[in-house]
Amino acid sequence: MGDTHLWRPCCTDRHVRDGAAAPLTSANVPALLVDDATLPTIPLPRLRERRLAAHEAAHVVAALALGSAPTGVSIDGRPVACTGSARDWRASAAISLAGPLGETYGVARTLIAIPTSELDWTIGAVRGCGGGWCDRCTAVREIVVGLRHPPDADVVAEFRRIERAGADFVSAPEPRVQIGRMADLLMECGTLDGNAIEDGFGSTCRALEFPL
Repeated sequence: MGDTHLWRPCCTDRHVRDGAAAPLTSANVPALLVDDATLPTIPLPRLRERRLAAHEAAHVVAALALGSAPTGVSIDGRPVACTGSARDWRASAAISLAGPLGETYGVARTLIAIPTSELDWTIGAVRGCGGGWCDRCTAVREIVVGLRHPPDADVVAEFRRIERAGADFVSAPEPRVQIGRMADLLMECGTLDGNAIEDGFGSTCRALEFPL
């Protein structure tokens, strides 16, 4: 069995680059997203999913541990974590990767590294001013720019180092507890502002060690 790839809608240039080898759909995603005013608007229910709560909570807990000041997090509507300014590009990449790592570990107690073939494609897309703004593309972009456009092998090595540090962080006992606590609150409230994050998690999470 081959690798399973999770391509995001933002990676629309994957079909130009890979042609028939591109997985999933070959639909014109931007065209599908164009609003058609002739169609009725149907409000969709806001479904709070535990995996998304763990994902966004992991971003925020990692950001606090790395010295950032998050201003909000939500799983209502489009999930988002406003993690504040990172201290440097490595911290920014680590905060980006903490989300997907926290999601898989929080739900399935499993840590899944990005497949090598997907990482290679992402590096190529970022170098070609392609890719998107998913967590992995963002982390790769931070690394490529932060290391001043080094050879691919150096980007892969740095990505794997940061990915391993993130995996160690989200699976460690105390960070895991804080991610779980915040995920519980998000499932209950949907959204936490900066004050709620600071009051409920600030001092505790800043004392956590992120092995970066």
